Amino acid sequence: RPSYIAGPASCQSLFCLMKIAVLLRSARAAQRSEGREVFKIAPLARTQSERVRRLALATGFGSSA
Repeated sequence: RPSYIAGPASCQSLFCLMKIAVLLRSARAAQRSEGREVFKIAPLARTQSERVRRLALATGFGSSA
């Protein structure tokens, strides 16, 4: 006999799917804002190598810790 103390399994699954959707939405929003910040820096570069160097500096890549 199934236990419904925590609710039926179908409701739990639906809740999990809704929760995942909310988390994915906020993750996408964060990625978009990071992309905008990088986009402001990248157009300043004239060559591909300069653009790569500026992006690396802007994102903290290669910084010594």
